[in-house]
Amino acid sequence: IPNTHNFFLFYIIAELWPNVVFALLFWQFVNNITTVEESKRFYPLFGLLSQTGIYLAGQFLENLSNINDYVTNKFALQSSFHTLSMPTLS
Repeated sequence: IPNTHNFFLFYIIAELWPNVVFALLFWQFVNNITTVEESKRFYPLFGLLSQTGIYLAGQFLENLSNINDYVTNKFALQSSFHTLSMPTLS
């Protein structure tokens, strides 16, 4: 049982690590290119754009999965139609 806790913690840290590193690198980059005066003006804009980007990415992936379902269902019906019509045609 103690080993399962190690795997659990490893999985949680492995899932969080890329997000934490990406956020850290992004804000380090922003701090390097903006001054303190500019940061007061631009940081709220960066926060708004990041939240909007998350929303748009979710909508894009939802539409992409709907397209994938449509294509998968179309080809599945087409292949089943060919399978059913083969004995009839021969």
